[in-house]
Amino acid sequence: EEPIISFWMFKNRLFATSQILAFLYGGTFIILAVFIPIFVQAVYGESATSAGFILTPMMIGSVIGSMIGGTMQTKVPFRRLMTISVISFFAGMLLLANMSPDTARLWLTLFMMISGFGVGFSFSLLPSASMNDLEPRYRGSANSTNSFMRSLGMTLGVTIFGTIQTNVLTNRLADAFSGMKGAPSQISDPQAIFQEGARSQIPTDILNKVIDAMSQSITYVFLLALFPIALAAITVVFMGNARVRTSNEMKENE
Repeated sequence: EEPIISFWMFKNRLFATSQILAFLYGGTFIILAVFIPIFVQAVYGESATSAGFILTPMMIGSVIGSMIGGTMQTKVPFRRLMTISVISFFAGMLLLANMSPDTARLWLTLFMMISGFGVGFSFSLLPSASMNDLEPRYRGSANSTNSFMRSLGMTLGVTIFGTIQTNVLTNRLADAFSGMKGAPSQISDPQAIFQEGARSQIPTDILNKVIDAMSQSITYVFLLALFPIALAAITVVFMGNARVRTSNEMKENE
């Protein structure tokens, strides 16, 4: 009688599409938070502290996107705002997927801000869309369902994409060192490229191969992430023209 998730709410098109988008956004946004610091530390050779701070521009972009989405949701339909969101997110992820060890930090910062800006819209819009036009007693359940779907997407996303990245890295390293005897023994500890002291002990030719393999494995994951973002773009089309109604509008309708 009192289910954790009220499945009847999925009959509402706006609610259903909002849950799908929360799932897809959660599964793709998490890989940015996980793999960008790894890219900075393993590919650029920077410290763990620097790798942690590198996410700041993306967070700033997401805050800006969330503010704009929250401000405009009473004036512009959810579908139009989420269209801006998914285009920005797709563009940012595409740019990240084309990175290489030679990509400047400035460009990485810009790519992250574009991605973060796109994702930021979802933080304010999807919870509002989930609760839109529902009776007050169901709004808490609707909001928590949206949070659950985002968390579920994050859990599955980091698991699936993490497994893919590991397999791609292993295969790239195997290909890179297939003709070099004894080379794998010098990189038996993958954590060596994350440690400045151990990293400096690795011969340059071997280190470059490891860096290239790490870079390719991460950008490959970003490339794959374009597919769920494309599914999100299709889902946005079905959101309809609903928007948040103000208190005055609700009184006028009554």
